[in-house]
Amino acid sequence: MKHRRLFVPLLFGLTLSLAACGNSIASNQGETSTTEQANTAQMENPMTDLSSLEELSDQADCAMIRPDGVELSDESYHMIDGDTPIAEYSFTVNGSECFLRFSKAGAETDISGIYGDNGSLFEGQGEDPVYVENDDVKAERWFTVDGQYVFAVMDAGSWECDAFSSIESQFTQMEQKNWDSQVPYEDYQKLVGEYSNEAGDAFGALSIRKDHMVVTVLMSEEDGNRLYWEMDAVLDGDQLVYEKENISQIVYDAESESTTTEAYKEEGAGSVTIGDDCLTFENASSTELKDLVLNRN
Repeated sequence: MKHRRLFVPLLFGLTLSLAACGNSIASNQGETSTTEQANTAQMENPMTDLSSLEELSDQADCAMIRPDGVELSDESYHMIDGDTPIAEYSFTVNGSECFLRFSKAGAETDISGIYGDNGSLFEGQGEDPVYVENDDVKAERWFTVDGQYVFAVMDAGSWECDAFSSIESQFTQMEQKNWDSQVPYEDYQKLVGEYSNEAGDAFGALSIRKDHMVVTVLMSEEDGNRLYWEMDAVLDGDQLVYEKENISQIVYDAESESTTTEAYKEEGAGSVTIGDDCLTFENASSTELKDLVLNRN
């Protein structure tokens, strides 16, 4: 599916040009209609250019950073007016247009400005972090206590996942401006990363979402299927404490060479012990996960 980004300045410039032509004709006739005047008054540019990333962050009440480790060009900062204002930091890397957007908008609003044959990019995706990749775009949306963020690269298939992740990971780990948890943000951030066991058949990841941490585990089964755990946890001393484990089963069909994800079961409260760059699930409620040890990669 092809995607296109809605370029507000371009549409605005085209509209103004057409309006100017209309006004010129009316002036030659010695009059300008009331309708034309009203239309022209409504054609205000919805974008306000700002001078710096700091000014953009302050005006939007969010956290934004300039990514390290890549050569940037064509950096710009602007607010997009609307029912819910959108802050956009745009830049170019290796000839590809990139942008980071932020808004206080909820999950029902897609702020990406990217549209395809089936509507907007993140339509109907909810609040879970969502990654989209095809030949035209790589994009991710996530939510924090500040609001909704979207990072996108209009890459035309030229970006590898590692190149995207090198910038995306910096953005998704930005300290949130309105963080007010009793646990310092830095304590959560130290745990962010990927983990695996010595046998190589179980993998885990920790990421920050809003004011808590998401713990995910993927474990291979003997029949070739995999079990996937997800739990929302809060830090309490050396424990990541959670109230519920959501478990899915990823079923592989050898005949069609495809996989399907099915609800497996839900388990109750538990915790993960943190120590020496490893996670120990000794207090997990599910028997499959209990006593699993994952080491930081």
